[in-house]
Amino acid sequence: MLKSGVIYIVLLIFFSVSTVAASNNIPPPAGKLDDTATPLHYQIHLTIDPDADDFQGKTQITVKLNRDTDMLWLHGKDLDVTSVSLTTAGGEKIPVSYEQVLDSGVAKVTFPQTLQSGEVTLSFVYTAEYSPRGALFKMLGNEQNYIVSQFQTILAREVFPGFDEPRFKSTYQVNLTTPKELAAITNTPLATTTRVDEEWVNHDFKQSLPMPTYLLAFMVGPFDIADYGTLPVNNIRERPLPLRALVTKGKRANVQYALDNTQAILDWLEDYFGSQYPYQKLDLIAPPGSLGFAMENPGAVLYDQYLLLLDENSPAEQKRAYTLVHSHELAHMWFGNLVTPEWWDDLWLNESFATWMAYKASHAYWPAGEFDRGITKMALRAMNNDALSDTQSVKQPVSRNEDIAYALDGEITYAKGAAILTMMERYIGAEQFQKGIRHHMQRFAHGGAHSDDFIASLASVSNQNDLTSIFNDFIRLPGVPLISASLDCSEEGKPKVQLHQSRYAAIGTKFTDKQQWTVPVCVAHGSGETCHVMKQTKERVPLKTNRCPAFIHPNAQSGYYRFSLNQDDWQHLIRHGKALPSEQALTMLDSLDAGLRAGHIDANIWLEGMLTMARHPAWDVIAHTKRKFEGLANSALSGDALDTAAAISRAIFTPIYDRVNQQTSVGAQILSSELQSHLLEFAKLPEMRAPLREQAQAFVGIDGVPDFTAIPAAQRATALTVAVRDLGESFFTVLEQRFAESDDPALSVAMIRGLSRTTDPELGRRLLERSIGGIYDDYAPDILREQLSQAETQDSTFRWLKNNTQRILDRIPDNLRGAAFPPLAGELCSMNKADDWEKFIVSRAEQLPGYERSLGQTLEKIRRCARLKDAVSGPLSMAIQEAIAI
Repeated sequence: MLKSGVIYIVLLIFFSVSTVAASNNIPPPAGKLDDTATPLHYQIHLTIDPDADDFQGKTQITVKLNRDTDMLWLHGKDLDVTSVSLTTAGGEKIPVSYEQVLDSGVAKVTFPQTLQSGEVTLSFVYTAEYSPRGALFKMLGNEQNYIVSQFQTILAREVFPGFDEPRFKSTYQVNLTTPKELAAITNTPLATTTRVDEEWVNHDFKQSLPMPTYLLAFMVGPFDIADYGTLPVNNIRERPLPLRALVTKGKRANVQYALDNTQAILDWLEDYFGSQYPYQKLDLIAPPGSLGFAMENPGAVLYDQYLLLLDENSPAEQKRAYTLVHSHELAHMWFGNLVTPEWWDDLWLNESFATWMAYKASHAYWPAGEFDRGITKMALRAMNNDALSDTQSVKQPVSRNEDIAYALDGEITYAKGAAILTMMERYIGAEQFQKGIRHHMQRFAHGGAHSDDFIASLASVSNQNDLTSIFNDFIRLPGVPLISASLDCSEEGKPKVQLHQSRYAAIGTKFTDKQQWTVPVCVAHGSGETCHVMKQTKERVPLKTNRCPAFIHPNAQSGYYRFSLNQDDWQHLIRHGKALPSEQALTMLDSLDAGLRAGHIDANIWLEGMLTMARHPAWDVIAHTKRKFEGLANSALSGDALDTAAAISRAIFTPIYDRVNQQTSVGAQILSSELQSHLLEFAKLPEMRAPLREQAQAFVGIDGVPDFTAIPAAQRATALTVAVRDLGESFFTVLEQRFAESDDPALSVAMIRGLSRTTDPELGRRLLERSIGGIYDDYAPDILREQLSQAETQDSTFRWLKNNTQRILDRIPDNLRGAAFPPLAGELCSMNKADDWEKFIVSRAEQLPGYERSLGQTLEKIRRCARLKDAVSGPLSMAIQEAIAI
């Protein structure tokens, strides 16, 4: 794009202002479109029959030509355009040509003459096929087809020609022609419905507010409509808000819980932003099957059925998922929809902000759900990916259409970004942070903004001088800072902490660059705390105490960094671990585990920390300890050492399970479910299996009618897993039948978890075969991940994955294949298999545009796992044997 712009300017100088460069000599833009044209308004008419293979479209775009030109670039992918014309502001109709010139969907419209700057209207008539998943696609429910759209990030171009970039916010007038018996939904309220003939009707919708193409939505099908009426005005919103849910036919009653709980979340968000919900209506839409995602289309929010179809008696896990995702999507109405990033490199701000806000709103709305430590836990998971050598930055440069898929990296875009926002909120103060957000909304409402604009909005209401430096360092530099801290009490009455920063690297990973962050470091010391902005590689910081503290914790406020201590300081901290506040306990556990994985601490210190923190009072600290213990043991141990680890686990977690299994809090329910699965599968507690097998047999009706109340809701997946593994094909087959009959999303999720954990390679292959275009299609990634993660089925599943690559790729949108396919093998842990996978992916390079980063990260994960096992299996085995002897 820059190159073509330079050529254009040079030609203007040589030939005159009225002469335009020959369009044939300008290369198509691989990334951003140039600024030749700006879309102002779309009129989109689609004829949609869910039972057909394709749809018909007519699109008119009112465009402002920003300079004299004989062509322009826009987007259209795999559209069969049969007619295209241009109408000038004076009403003159000019035939023009249209050609898709790049596989990514860049298209060229060429004029027969040079047109002067000003407004024109482009008109297109075309047909296109429904996509397998994404863009405009089918979902099947009760033997009826539903049409669903999903345009984020660059899939709108597969449904209509346009300017498919977030910076172009236009208004839309939508008309849908459908079979008469079907409901049709878009972002705005229905204006009129008129009959076309005996079989077809036109649905005309009101004009939208400005938005980018990726937020436009179309849904058509035999939806049941649960009309909730209007949400009343409040101290922020000055108008009633129509609220509905649209669900698969026959599911209207199942969405009442989701509707009843919407107002409280929305009211809180409006109060936080200080501005009302920006759009004309709010529809919650749950098509059939499993989407595996939700999407924040203004006024027409799309959800997986699991998230909307629930009630007061649903599992705590499902109710928490509803609350979090619903809060996330509603938060997008401001951050992302009202104010939109100008380019995909700032999509992180949309997603990280909605994630950060979801936890705040969820905790405010439902404190018993214990969401307050959620961002910390997400951040700790994100650090595992962020420690890869080929990790991306939060604000990742995007120069090609093929790289846009990486803008939605779940660990970095969502979790790390949310953790940075949490860190910045604590740094400048919650009240000032809120003022900055409100100021940002006012500055850019219905427009676009960059990261720098958001940082400036915060800086304008804050007196913290380092805000810009901290923010820019953390969003632009990849990787996890490692703060090495050492307590120094050598001077009487003047304790200090020596700090050193570097980039965290696990065993087998080396960095040649010397990255340096501006880091807000907070050190807890006994009952006190000292905070300091670290700007240099090494700094010596006086503590706010006159006495040498009993311990130091170098991450007292859940900053986005890991820490390292010497052996003495680790032992002092571990000794006080059970009394640490929950967030500090979580960050301590993560840094302890990361220290062993980096070779910074020995296995005895690690094990001492795990055994101590398993007795912490907070449910999620215990759960985190359990996962760390089980994860490293499974990765690094085998044989007698693994059996010894299981014995230690039984001794630690059995009494905790017995205690929490009698409690009713949300945290206790979640922990009980996790510990039950752990004790059964890792700790191998045989006496727990028989009762669960009996419950599972009654659940599926092994000898007759199923009883879906036979297993407590939170234990369904665990009990079904036990029965699948213990009873084999006879139970597996009946469970498959019950899955096929199920129309309850929570039951379906539990059943698919049980099925996918079979350790029988033949049953696993059967499951995989039916996951591509078959009964388990919606759950294919989950099935593949489970089968690859198990030693008994890994080799056969790896072979199946390679032999069925084309079938899998056919189910992935073109623009996501390069990013989405290579990580499917991420559960492997072998140098040889890493080499095998690398050769296989490279041989398929033409089918996987932009694969390089995702392949590099996947290979590093696999090889890092193998190197870790080589490095720590011996020391960890010895530590565990010594512990059991004691």
